[in-house]
Amino acid sequence: VDIDGAVDMASTLGVTGVVTANAGVVVDNITIDGTEIDLSSGNLTLDVAGSIILDADGGQIQFHDGGTEIGVFENSSSDFVMESKVQDKDIIFKGNDGGSGITAMTLDMSEGGLVGIGTTSPSDYSTSADDLVVKNSDHAGITIVSPTNKSSNLFFADGTSGNEQFRGFIQYDHGNNVTDAMSIGTAGAEKLRITSDGNVGIGHFTPQYGITMAQGNADGQKIGWEDG
Repeated sequence: VDIDGAVDMASTLGVTGVVTANAGVVVDNITIDGTEIDLSSGNLTLDVAGSIILDADGGQIQFHDGGTEIGVFENSSSDFVMESKVQDKDIIFKGNDGGSGITAMTLDMSEGGLVGIGTTSPSDYSTSADDLVVKNSDHAGITIVSPTNKSSNLFFADGTSGNEQFRGFIQYDHGNNVTDAMSIGTAGAEKLRITSDGNVGIGHFTPQYGITMAQGNADGQKIGWEDG
């Protein structure tokens, strides 16, 4: 034992092995009992020069508050799982935008996992279209970006086979098949195209005029007006 300084112990110190402290250990009301570090008050700060590595062979990092499990980070067959454990409580992503706190995204667990971007209450909106709600106090929008030789697509599916995957669709072709054309499809096939010249083809995909209509028989090549 080589001690340079004061030693004050009010209870038993038992050591098996080597203890080295080079003016870097201060212990006050901490219990290490094989499976836990128990602090009766205050915070626990880990301040390291490198990285903090949590290596849990059980595959879980659990968050508790007052004995209640709040959430879990989990390894599930090498998939990274983040789970809210309290019934109907959300997963909320917050941040700082120009000095102001914001809620960037909310996963609403009380409504089957609805996603709100810019809103904490996606369920406030129509149940026909509240799975993903994007809100902004100014202009709001969603941008789809693809290369100049590919297309950008919004598909409306009712199954997973064949054209069930795209029974209805809106497509902007940047140059995959044609250059700068917008198409609208129903029943799994293109029905209307707007070309880069602004020409509109209905049933015709290389329109040379402002509006071109084409169908398989003469009776179909008509424009009709009906009283409302």
